[in-house]
Amino acid sequence: ENLFDEEPCRNILTLPITIESVIELLWRHKSILTEKWGEFDTQLFVDAIDSVEKRIETAAFHAGYKGYAHLIDRGGGIRTFRDNNDEECTYAIAVNGLTSMISVTFRGTKTLNDLSVDAKMAMKTIPNALADIEGQAKTFRLHRGFAGYLFHSLSPSSSELSTPPRRKWNSGRQGTKCQEITDTVLAILEDFPDYTICCTGHSMGGALAAIFAFELATMRLKNQGLIKQAVICTTIASPQFGDNAFRSAFQHLERNDHLRCLRVENDLDVVPLYPLTSMSLVGMPFSMFFPNIRYRHVGVQLKLHVAKERFEIAYPKHRTGFELFVLDVWSTIKRLIWLVLCCVLAAAKEMTNHHCAEYRRRIQVNAEALRSLTFGSIYERIRNGEHGILETRGHLRLKAVEPKL
Repeated sequence: ENLFDEEPCRNILTLPITIESVIELLWRHKSILTEKWGEFDTQLFVDAIDSVEKRIETAAFHAGYKGYAHLIDRGGGIRTFRDNNDEECTYAIAVNGLTSMISVTFRGTKTLNDLSVDAKMAMKTIPNALADIEGQAKTFRLHRGFAGYLFHSLSPSSSELSTPPRRKWNSGRQGTKCQEITDTVLAILEDFPDYTICCTGHSMGGALAAIFAFELATMRLKNQGLIKQAVICTTIASPQFGDNAFRSAFQHLERNDHLRCLRVENDLDVVPLYPLTSMSLVGMPFSMFFPNIRYRHVGVQLKLHVAKERFEIAYPKHRTGFELFVLDVWSTIKRLIWLVLCCVLAAAKEMTNHHCAEYRRRIQVNAEALRSLTFGSIYERIRNGEHGILETRGHLRLKAVEPKL
């Protein structure tokens, strides 16, 4: 109860929140945190903050700044944080003056309501904003739970912004959570027009980030004056959430450099295998005969294997007709076997392959090799018609001709 009694500690509740204010609050009240959390959990938090501070300090030094504190003048910090209740998705928007980036981050599954949203596997039909483009469907279908989190209607009071954007965008999603977040991003973008927007999230948050990135990229396609740079999306352990028509629309934006998406997936993580179809698990073997109800991954896949320095980078090719059916048959057989194995391992290891700490460990192991790869070079190859496995490191257990669909 004494945590926010003193000034400037109360300032941490005032946006934007900077790393400097978080560190100041932490050190002023470490004893209170220790009493509430315990010595071990408090030390984990202190170590995490200390690691972030050191990385920012180093990056700022290499960029020519005297320290991260000087980045505050460039608008750095958390500008928006929404965690209204357990009935809505939680997200934060931050500005990084060092990388000239606006980050939109979605939280993964945490509450009981989040679990109920995950379980809503039936697909929801959504109007396709790219329907006027040749070859694109009039509608696509998304995971009903995730679509509901972003496209459900808000009350007028909850959707009002303290600083609305001067340039409105008619996305067809008026009055929804998606429009609320979009208006907030546009308002910030007016102050930083040359900054890049990056959407990210872990698990369910990754799916929400990819859907929202698609909405922003569609906006850029229709009016590039609103968003100057291609939208970046980086998801961690994202489940599947869209059908083949959504993948087609998503890849159209990728080919035309409106959207760049990296989907990071740990080998033996069960969540990216979920859900295979909008049918129940019992109906999964029959889904190969109904390609329209199958979920498809989007973006460039970075799969990190358990063994040291082993990864692969792949990009799925949009397919239809008999070719898609044949691949769906193979994918269903492989997925059923792999899903059983992953579930057994998940139960034995308490889902450790899904944890952020394990993703961070595998990325650090492969960091040296991954630094030589860039979004620009990978997407240049994709625009030139390449697909399937684009890059590998180490000996793979299974040499797949095509990535999983």
